[in-house]
Amino acid sequence: MKRGLSEVESVVLVVAITALIAVVAFYQYTQMGQGVTSKVSDKLETSPLQEGMTLSIEGSSGNTLFIKNYGSKKADGFAFYLDKVYYPYTSGPDELNTDETGTFAFNIAYGKHEVKLTTSTGLMVKGLETFGLQYAPTISNVSFSPGGNSATITWTTDTIADSTVNYGKTTGLGSTETESALVTGHEITLTGLDPSTDYYFEVVSTNTIGTTTDDNGGSYYLFTTTSDITDPVVSNVGAEFYYSGNDAFGNKQGNLKVSWDTNENSDSYTEATYKGGSIASGSDATLELTHSIGDNIPEGEVLSVVIDLDTNYALKIRSRDASGNPVTGFNREGTYNCPAATCSTIGQWCNCTVA
Repeated sequence: MKRGLSEVESVVLVVAITALIAVVAFYQYTQMGQGVTSKVSDKLETSPLQEGMTLSIEGSSGNTLFIKNYGSKKADGFAFYLDKVYYPYTSGPDELNTDETGTFAFNIAYGKHEVKLTTSTGLMVKGLETFGLQYAPTISNVSFSPGGNSATITWTTDTIADSTVNYGKTTGLGSTETESALVTGHEITLTGLDPSTDYYFEVVSTNTIGTTTDDNGGSYYLFTTTSDITDPVVSNVGAEFYYSGNDAFGNKQGNLKVSWDTNENSDSYTEATYKGGSIASGSDATLELTHSIGDNIPEGEVLSVVIDLDTNYALKIRSRDASGNPVTGFNREGTYNCPAATCSTIGQWCNCTVA
């Protein structure tokens, strides 16, 4: 004969069941949003959920994807996987701020591709997009600028592609220079050429669809190197430092102005290292005898540096003449040093020593 539960036993059982239900509910509550996959739209998934982080694949055009950051935090460290294979983008931003849309280009053939994007914080966005390159590149705007023993060849393409120049002293060509970077603005510099010599050339660009060669209608392009193979002579180099204040670590920060003269009209380029091995650089394409980079400070920063006073830092200068000399390297390499005795007043320029 089965015995029923006593009144006390019934109460104990009800309390136990109620407690168990509460424990299960609490566990489910604490797990909400932890490692869950959330369907954001018909084509977009984001995993895992992260506070303040929301990316979206906004669409595509040609061979580019549009990615927008809807979150309240900056997104960076982008890694794209197209059709389950890591696929580096050929152009696009390194980071996206809140409400910012980035355009990312890929050297991939046209079609429907599975897109997965991850970030440095582990955020993942997935979707299907139909995009990519649909035809071989079209070449235009071929130009050349010869020097005494060099020549710079430039051209443009309507899609990203690599760059090749085939060249030689006859229409048989025979020499080749290639740049593998995928770009739409192409530039190849040919070096080791003979002065006062005719050279024939063609340009070639290749993308994932095919290769296009522009040989000027079969007659090839032609340039003649100049007779000038002498580098401009640099003199009267000077450097000044504008002390704007200290950074958060107490380092002197400000701007550098570098000036020099040349014995023939030439352009201007300078590189100045500063604390930590970083490099500040500036340039001016104007051909002139007197050169100055960074002289519009404090109105506009050109050569921003962080330095220790009484310390040597590397300083390099290159001035190329109309013939492109020097083709490589610098006209002058030395150092600059800003002394504490004269460079310790905020808001003033001071002279630095140059060696």
